[in-house]
Amino acid sequence: KKRTHNEQNQHTPPHIIKMTTTSAATTMLKEKPNTDNYINLLDADTNARVLFATDEFFATAENLLNASNEPRFDPNEYCEQGKVLDGWESRRRRDAGHDWCLVELGYRGTIEFFEIDTAFFTGNHAPRISIEGIDLSNNNHKDALLNLPGSQERLQRSNSGAGVRGTCMTKQEIDVASQILNDCSAVAKWHTLLPMTPLRPGYEETRLHYFHVPSELSFTHLRLNYFPDGGVARWKAWGRICVDLKSKKFQNSNSNFEIKMLELSSMELGGRGIQCSNQHYGVPSNLCRPNRGKDMGDGWETARHPDRPPIVKTDPKTGLVMNDLSDWCVLKLGVPTQRVERVLLDTAHFKGNYPESCMIEAGIVSTDNLSGSTSTNHDEALSSSLDGVEWVPLLQRTKLAADSIFVYELIKGELEDSLSALNNRVVSYVRVHIFPDGGLSRVRIYAKPFLSSSAAAGGDLMSYL
Repeated sequence: KKRTHNEQNQHTPPHIIKMTTTSAATTMLKEKPNTDNYINLLDADTNARVLFATDEFFATAENLLNASNEPRFDPNEYCEQGKVLDGWESRRRRDAGHDWCLVELGYRGTIEFFEIDTAFFTGNHAPRISIEGIDLSNNNHKDALLNLPGSQERLQRSNSGAGVRGTCMTKQEIDVASQILNDCSAVAKWHTLLPMTPLRPGYEETRLHYFHVPSELSFTHLRLNYFPDGGVARWKAWGRICVDLKSKKFQNSNSNFEIKMLELSSMELGGRGIQCSNQHYGVPSNLCRPNRGKDMGDGWETARHPDRPPIVKTDPKTGLVMNDLSDWCVLKLGVPTQRVERVLLDTAHFKGNYPESCMIEAGIVSTDNLSGSTSTNHDEALSSSLDGVEWVPLLQRTKLAADSIFVYELIKGELEDSLSALNNRVVSYVRVHIFPDGGLSRVRIYAKPFLSSSAAAGGDLMSYL
């Protein structure tokens, strides 16, 4: 049970987790890195959740994961605890120790960049932080973390966690939490991803901090440490999702050899947007996110095409607009396939700005590029240029409508069968054309995954192509 602020927190050990520092040093960047080909693993909308926080007197730790909304500030907004700020803020520490919180990532993944935002925390930001991580994907200690004091109560209030402002943990509760984290080190190593590093106050010109993390290790949980206390508005971890090929999701329950149809474009399996002609209002990777879009900002939307005709004409036979103006984006499937069996298009929330029609092509590559390798170098080169990719029709140009879901099935003859064009090749990309412009909320590509024998034996899929 959490205690109120009046019950003093007497946490003593500043660092009792058995740490193993990564070999390469994390560096601070002067400018925002290009994160277009990465996914924020610390996003409540993609299932990241707070499991534990030592002190949430002024603001709860869940605010750190509110990635879809910019930090807000109302100079006149106060609550019982004091000034309301949009972030995680602990009280001014008057006893031994420092504050920290533990977050479970929505998806296990590697981390390339950290982004720390101290927006509006100008006289109360955390002066120093560090970040540690662990991968608990292959043992039972991941479930043990749900026994952290207050964890079950947080998750009962909300699937993504919900702390209570004005509360903090007792010394005994923090000691129990620290022991649980120490027990994890018996089966997996804690890695210091960011050593103790100073932060700047949250003025507009100093609020944003970017760090490059040169590590190929994967993580399921991250711990953020404040030294000693204070506040941070947002915390993002840009990286790549790692997929376990030995997971039960890759097998039917009635057979260890029969692979079932999956949403291979999903963020959960590593699907992401990698290129587009225009992303004025939203990025292509949003198309791969779970659940239906929550608003128009949760999708891919382009600007109005500047070359659109002064008077729109339609073909009386097809009903389609009579011009070829279009925007496009390329999605990389998390796992390749030999045959796309179902496509779902969702224009949720796009009511006055949905595309008139849509066409999709399948991008085919040689299986020589697979070989079960988890190297990201080839992945980056191929994804950036798409050289060597052959594009074949998958969905012919089809009329769309506002705020609707459209499903196309291979078995019904609504999709082109790419299998005959493969010849020891696989579908690893789709290129989505929208006519002439507009927005889509989701694109879901369903198929049976193609697993090379070496990749399946390795059991781990990290940037598979």
